[in-house]
Amino acid sequence: MRRRIGPEPPNPADLLTGSRVVCAAGILTAAVTGPGVQTQKQQRRLFVLAVLAATITDWCDGPLARRFGPTRLGAVMDIEADSLLTLALAAAAVQWGGLSRLVLIPPIVRYSDLVRTVRNGAIFTGDTVWWCRASGGAQMLCLLLALAPGRQQSSRSRLRRVAIAVSLAQLATQVLDARRRFGPRSASEQPQPKVAGAGGSRCLPRDGCAVWHYGPLLPAYRAGEPVLSSIPGLGVVRP
Repeated sequence: MRRRIGPEPPNPADLLTGSRVVCAAGILTAAVTGPGVQTQKQQRRLFVLAVLAATITDWCDGPLARRFGPTRLGAVMDIEADSLLTLALAAAAVQWGGLSRLVLIPPIVRYSDLVRTVRNGAIFTGDTVWWCRASGGAQMLCLLLALAPGRQQSSRSRLRRVAIAVSLAQLATQVLDARRRFGPRSASEQPQPKVAGAGGSRCLPRDGCAVWHYGPLLPAYRAGEPVLSSIPGLGVVRP
């Protein structure tokens, strides 16, 4: 994926997004290899790390990208960091939060879209379709609540049922989104939003498509020439 994007120096927004990847990898490793029971101190540490990764790093990389200029690397890293963090928190919520293993299915299924996008020779980035963001936000809220320390058993049971319903809703939105991306009506047949610059979900318009095709642009981009090109499914990109 890095070779497909081309040479591009990271900016502070990319570094902040990378810190979310590091946090997610640490949480996932602890959930897979750690003990089944945590002390209260460990619960608090995990919850603080999860909240920081899910909020501060995610909220601040967008303004930083607009301040220092968005990058294609940041566009890809943003959605991948979110996906890895969701998977890590789901594994932690199953291991220590009492949630059903069903909450693991949507984060895992999401990687099938990534595989299909890469096989099609495109670059997968986030978008701002409201039903995807709504189900994703509800999913993240359930996972964070499951990891909150000091919860009673009755609230755990209620949250477990709510999390199952949210996971089913998330699966439904993933199916709809996959049909939108890869169905008979391809990205090239959809209206092309006008986009200046690159930056994934941090910079896409409200109706932006999430699949970027960089093939025609890479030779000129690598040669340092000005690029102004209409990309199927995205629109106009100005570096």
